[in-house]
Amino acid sequence: MHSISQMVQMSASRMHTSQASSWIPPPEGVVKINWDAALSEARDRMGFGLIARDHRGSVVAGYVAKDGCVAPLLAEAIGGLQAAMFASELNLSSVILEGDSLQIVQGLGLHKERWDSVGLVM
Repeated sequence: MHSISQMVQMSASRMHTSQASSWIPPPEGVVKINWDAALSEARDRMGFGLIARDHRGSVVAGYVAKDGCVAPLLAEAIGGLQAAMFASELNLSSVILEGDSLQIVQGLGLHKERWDSVGLVM
């Protein structure tokens, strides 16, 4: 996997996507990092992207990585872990991490021991 230090600092430009209307901005002074993972079993590859935005929706930073293929739920867990590491690299003291995998988001909130590969990443 690529190192978080290889992240690309992006200019503070406004996000304009078809999904922007459903994105809820964080409170002022907080940065929200969204992550998503994608798999291509045919190519035996997975990738994920991270985007950090402030309360105005301005992009603070972004990051994209590709690696070998893993199970979909594990890919989402890795994306969440990378989002947390990304926040640390950016020295953010107040951050919201947001992903689209309900299993991962709920799993992070349960604080239960889980010894499979997904649980160990969470």
